[in-house]
Amino acid sequence: MANIILRANIVDSNVNVEYKVLPLPLSSSEVELIISPAEGYLITKDSFSHGTLPYQISSILFDELGSNVIARITFSEGINNNVTQNLLLPIISQSVLNVDMLKLTDLQSYQANIIAESSSSFGKSTYQNEDVYNIMNTAGNKVLVLSKTVIATNGFYFAQEPNYRVTGNSDRYTSTNSLIRNENGSITSKTFNIYYTSPNELLETNSEDTIEISANVTQPLPSFTDKVATKKEEYEVYSFNGGRDIGIQGGVKIMRVKGVPGTQFKIILQDADKKTYNFKTGVFELGGGMLLGEIPPIINAKGYGEYISFVKIPKSTANTSIETLFTTDKPIDHNALQVALEEQKTNPDTLTGYDVVKGVTATSLQTAATSTVASRFTFAFSNSDFTLESLEASNTSITTNSSIVTSYGNNGALGSDLSFTAIFVVAASSKRIGITRNPNHSTSSAYTDATGAANDWNVSASHLLLNGRYSISATAVAHGAISGVIAAGTSRSTHVKIAGTISSITHGTGDITATLDLDNFLTLHAI
Repeated sequence: MANIILRANIVDSNVNVEYKVLPLPLSSSEVELIISPAEGYLITKDSFSHGTLPYQISSILFDELGSNVIARITFSEGINNNVTQNLLLPIISQSVLNVDMLKLTDLQSYQANIIAESSSSFGKSTYQNEDVYNIMNTAGNKVLVLSKTVIATNGFYFAQEPNYRVTGNSDRYTSTNSLIRNENGSITSKTFNIYYTSPNELLETNSEDTIEISANVTQPLPSFTDKVATKKEEYEVYSFNGGRDIGIQGGVKIMRVKGVPGTQFKIILQDADKKTYNFKTGVFELGGGMLLGEIPPIINAKGYGEYISFVKIPKSTANTSIETLFTTDKPIDHNALQVALEEQKTNPDTLTGYDVVKGVTATSLQTAATSTVASRFTFAFSNSDFTLESLEASNTSITTNSSIVTSYGNNGALGSDLSFTAIFVVAASSKRIGITRNPNHSTSSAYTDATGAANDWNVSASHLLLNGRYSISATAVAHGAISGVIAAGTSRSTHVKIAGTISSITHGTGDITATLDLDNFLTLHAI
């Protein structure tokens, strides 16, 4: 039977044009091809035009369909229905880069009487005195990349208001700031909320910027280097860090309390079932108790005492959350409490846990930090004719020998690339497996249950709203005993091996499951 084969003759490697085979005679004079952008690129109908058309085609019109573009092709009359015809479509495109990726290096170098506390929704790596953040943003979007507080301790204050400087694309950064002053009006703390705005048109990506905060303190008179709290009224906590988020895999949580030596405090860790952490046995249980601590003396001329506690969080079989409650017995400063509450009403995003603890530290005002379990990806396999015999994967864990599960990551965090190999066997001894093509994955085309699908990985609509990202490249090859008929260059075997890599992983706001439909590209044949 004769066919018309449509494929694009296109230079732009950042777009993908659907391939179609149409049997002759044509059932319709019109056909539509879906054009999808590569990950990180943007296309519109105005991005496309065409060159000189084959005589079999009278026109090509372009229209938009979500993030994709539809090419509407109209055939000419008088097509020869007896001969297969390969038609190369001279499509011209101008795709636009839409994802801005950069590295932001935060330099950490301060005087002994300064504490710096940082937080960011993006993944971080630490090298000596540098914190490096991997940031991904869409073109034209403004995003909060870093919140950082510098604190003068031990009665010191900043001689000049701290400022920051960006080396690189400095014009893309802005900030909102908040100050805390002592009774003399001197600045003792400043919080920077640093925002980054990507250009509307991205000509390049993978830039590298550096940020440095300049802050110098002045020693007060008299010096408080040897200050020690001997009564509740002298208790003072400069900062409390509850440690990193811990997923179901378990791990060590390092908690740090910085302040005046002799200050006593309490820490309670509580899970979703209201069980508290027993610091002696290392498990969550009813009536587990609390940690009673005291800030130790100053060492290494830091200007503050630091209490460090290592907490081993056990593995869990289900998603949960851990709430950290911190309190001291210092009498309530009601004026400071009112100021803190009013500031929190007007500017809730810039008031840190430190601000509340530093201004008012009391049993009646507990600061709570909730460590919510972050998101993960699950990659599974779906079929009606084959049985999964083995599954191996790197940089990940496998549950029930059937699913590839990534480690947890916070929203926007980058995950590690992983590779996998899955072996499937035909259940019936009288049949063999045929491979029609390699499995497809597309970041722009939705899953369809069809042999010609551009995307064989099924992700539910609800998961698509969770902002998670990944890219999959996989191949399918015959494995095991090859027997039966060799047809159209396709071997038929007892087993098939599917191997691939999953890369460009960015965690979203919830768990995402993607399932590979084997029936889209594997067939079952009788011997």
